[in-house]
Amino acid sequence: MNKIFKHPVIIIIILTIVPSALLILILSSNPILSFYAFVTGPFSNVYSFGNMLNNAAPLMLTSLGAFIALKSNSFNLGGEGQVYLGATITGILSIYLNNTIGVFTLPFIIIVALFTSGILTWISAWLEIKYRVNSLISTYLLSMTIIHICNYFVTGPFLMEGSNILTTSKINKSYYLPKILEPSALSAGFLIALILVIIISLYLKNTLWGYEFTISGKNRVFAESMGIKSLNYRVAGLTISGVLHGAAGVILVLGNHHSVIVGINNNLGWNGLSSALLAGSRPIMVIISSLFYSFLDAGSSYATITSDVTIELSQIIKSVLFFVISSRLIKDKFIKRGIE
Repeated sequence: MNKIFKHPVIIIIILTIVPSALLILILSSNPILSFYAFVTGPFSNVYSFGNMLNNAAPLMLTSLGAFIALKSNSFNLGGEGQVYLGATITGILSIYLNNTIGVFTLPFIIIVALFTSGILTWISAWLEIKYRVNSLISTYLLSMTIIHICNYFVTGPFLMEGSNILTTSKINKSYYLPKILEPSALSAGFLIALILVIIISLYLKNTLWGYEFTISGKNRVFAESMGIKSLNYRVAGLTISGVLHGAAGVILVLGNHHSVIVGINNNLGWNGLSSALLAGSRPIMVIISSLFYSFLDAGSSYATITSDVTIELSQIIKSVLFFVISSRLIKDKFIKRGIE
């Protein structure tokens, strides 16, 4: 039990919950009811619980993508555009191809979506190595450009006529990911995200590639003195990061919305980065940090419906969480390892 409370993720969550409870105490006329609704709401029925898990699925992938970039000593600030690109490619190709190549259609669509998202971050890695353009800047600028291009296709040539929202038409039903917890929206996308996190965690921990990748990210000079080509691992890290963000977009279309809605990325890139920082140095902790973020959203939504707190509660709590994560003082005082 003591080991659990020594882990940085658990400490950060506790340090976040305490000021959040104080916040509810200030904002609500009935703080006990509001806090009770906030904490228990996501677990009150199958529908709420399933939806909370479902929302955590794409966040796990963006968190893992941000984690991999950080692990390679790079910053990927373009998660928003990469998620949107993966979703847009999936949605548009699904509508355009519509089973024209039979059983190969869906695998082809997914491969193209992941490839294009990966290429986007590969360009940033190439610019950094070739021309010393900081990936922190290039990933963000490329993302902003891609978002506008995606908006053009979603609101232009592929806009569904007669709809009250800016969205494409629905994709073929044969492409839908199966639901696994009716009546909630929880789809097989959650299991896919979970399995990907576990596989990559084991790969990083137990393989020579994972060892060299980690060493290259921690100390490039030392890695190269050992004969490790650290720049290759840096390129691989950013490219895999883009692929994982694209995978989140694929799951959003195939598992959640079944179309591409303007703004479908919905801060998944930024929340993924924050969740990756919360996870610390162990990729498997991405599961817990993503579930916690999803819990914050689900809890605040439920509390908004059943009490007098506002929907912005989760955003305020996330801000507190980010402050705790980034606070050097708190890190030095309470957390001995993990967020480096």
